Amino acid sequence: MVYASDVIERDGPAEYDYRTKEEILEVFDNLSSQRKLKQMIDAYNQKKEGVMALITDHSNATYFITVKFD
Repeated sequence: MVYASDVIERDGPAEYDYRTKEEILEVFDNLSSQRKLKQMIDAYNQKKEGVMALITDHSNATYFITVKFD
């Protein structure tokens, strides 16, 4: 989970930005958002992909992004 401004200013998340599945799900009180994020986390390939919860500073809007590693 990382704020968009931090990604822009630092060119990516730092080690302390990472959260466990339980920690990131606790952040969202909207059950629909929790379900969608849980589905993404459960379905991704941990060896080749990552899931980022990107939060905008402007409105605290959250985007769930999957990232593939080669």
